Amino acid sequence: MNTPQWSKEHPPSPQEIEEIFNTACGHHQNAEINEAILLYGQLLQLIPDSSLLHYNTGLAFFERKEYDKALTHYRKAEHLAPEDGDIIYNLALCLKCCGHFEEAVEYYLRHLKFQPDDADALYSLGLCLQEQHALDQAVICYEQALTINPDHISTLTNLPYIYHRLEQYDKAREIYDRLLSLRPDHPSAQYMQAVLNNTLVPAAPSEYITETFNAYADCFEESLVNTLDYRVPDLLWEHYNLLSIRPERQKRCIDLGCGTGLAGQLFAPVCDHLTGIDLSEKMLAQAEQKRIYDRLVHEEINRFFSRDTHDYDLIIAADVLSYIGDLEPVFAATAKAAPPGSIFCWSTETDEKEDYKINPTGRFSHSMEYIKESAVKHGWRVNRIITTPIRKEGGQALMGSLCFFSRE
Repeated sequence: MNTPQWSKEHPPSPQEIEEIFNTACGHHQNAEINEAILLYGQLLQLIPDSSLLHYNTGLAFFERKEYDKALTHYRKAEHLAPEDGDIIYNLALCLKCCGHFEEAVEYYLRHLKFQPDDADALYSLGLCLQEQHALDQAVICYEQALTINPDHISTLTNLPYIYHRLEQYDKAREIYDRLLSLRPDHPSAQYMQAVLNNTLVPAAPSEYITETFNAYADCFEESLVNTLDYRVPDLLWEHYNLLSIRPERQKRCIDLGCGTGLAGQLFAPVCDHLTGIDLSEKMLAQAEQKRIYDRLVHEEINRFFSRDTHDYDLIIAADVLSYIGDLEPVFAATAKAAPPGSIFCWSTETDEKEDYKINPTGRFSHSMEYIKESAVKHGWRVNRIITTPIRKEGGQALMGSLCFFSRE
């Protein structure tokens, strides 16, 4: 790209400025974002008080997911044109992406004064309120969005989740029905309808896991550890160290459903090589920042084992198999990848009434007898199972099982 040559002594003419702006907009429209940003920046040196240039630059940085830079330009644009509805809307959107939910709410409310029938803005406002745990207010926004656009898919996806959280199960079913009438193959909606109707299915679908934990990734550790008193990784590590069969070090290890690496960071010091596998790209991004894994894989567990050729001396699954009802495929797959002497330590939620059942939370619980029978059937030896509180659920201690298997 030819870069214009200017100086304070020889500034471009108004016609040249217009041509450069049109060229920048052309690059922008053709998704040539770097070129557009360069030209916008050169123009801003000449016209620093142009709200349009700051707005367009903000749009370009936003498309490049450089939200902090986008926010800087949106704020300047809004200062220069405080009544511009497009600027206010995009500033709100950028604030949401930056995690500034309280301020984003203010700007969405300002935008809605200009455009009260904007279903997208009402949906985004609901999301921000949801992130602040203002669930009742979020419901109001989502319901208003559906009044304007009854087929707003994003709202139909989020609203029943909140009704579920609020234990308003009939309303959740109603909205899931509406969503499924529009998207009959929607895996997460199908699954949650099964949960609400107490219909047993073998496992949560991959799409549900991915959506849930991608949405949860940024606040995952704060929520689990500080709010829900989540203890599974620490408990697995503590009881693993009490096993008489464990060696001092493990050569090749794998952390199934590794999430952000809460379990991996405890076990990594005894692993010569540690692989992490998860369905959530955002969880894997968090895990990568810890620099404890030698390999991170974005894949479903059984599919991974069907193609992977390595053996593993230590297999970890902290609070992962709670999203699987029928454990036999996992036990079979892990057993094939586990040479004699390998250890499999994992956790689940506990219920002795049935082999396994689906709970209103969307997670499964398993009976001790089912766990033992399934393990032995697929070549695992049950070394130890400990029943203990694993976290809080609805303010009460949730009981779970810590399971330690080995291969002979």
